[in-house]
Amino acid sequence: MDEPIRDLSISGSGTAPGGDYHDVKINGSGKVQGNIQCQRLEINGSGKVVGNSQMAELIVKGSGVIMGNVKARTFTINGSSTIEHDVTLEDLQVNGTVRIKGNIHGESIKSYGILDVGGEIESEELIAEGRVSVDGLCSADRIELEVNHSFSKIREIGCSTLEVRRRPFTGFLSFLFNGIRKTGLTVDSIEGDEIYLEDTIARIVKGNRVVIGDGCVIEKVFYKKDYKQAENAKVKSAVKE
Repeated sequence: MDEPIRDLSISGSGTAPGGDYHDVKINGSGKVQGNIQCQRLEINGSGKVVGNSQMAELIVKGSGVIMGNVKARTFTINGSSTIEHDVTLEDLQVNGTVRIKGNIHGESIKSYGILDVGGEIESEELIAEGRVSVDGLCSADRIELEVNHSFSKIREIGCSTLEVRRRPFTGFLSFLFNGIRKTGLTVDSIEGDEIYLEDTIARIVKGNRVVIGDGCVIEKVFYKKDYKQAENAKVKSAVKE
């Protein structure tokens, strides 16, 4: 009779080997040395996995580091995390800071903190209310970026629908930041069907329906159906294809 898969718990600075587990919990600066496969991995300190990780649920509440690839159904970050290679998942939620040095492949990515990707993003949806940095292509069916309080940079965007919006400052913040807004998105090129931009700096924007809103600086716009431009937006040229 096969033995049941055991749990693994590391406290302090302990080290355990990789392998197959049910639930894995790292408290402190514990380390898993090797590839790991489990149902649930929870890191509550500065824990580290030196290898690839595959699990249904990954939760980081401290400053966890995974030195290999990650495959998970859900990945939730409530602190800071670094992934040295690629991430494949269904749902990612960032409530703190994550640095992924490889690519992300997923269905839903929601970030309310800092999302930093060294490779590419491929997802069904990307929703962010914080800073986003992507060194490669950001490809998603639906992208919604709120650029208030942050400065984001993406090399290239490909999408069906894209909305980049600012959230207006209110109250005392409105008095402090009015006229000195230094937030927004910088991107080399954007291509999509429905595009709405605010506070965006871009070299090329291509779409079926394009709206260039407040605070934008765009070099060239190519549109197929509709085009609108705010009075204070700066566009060098807009061409109907």
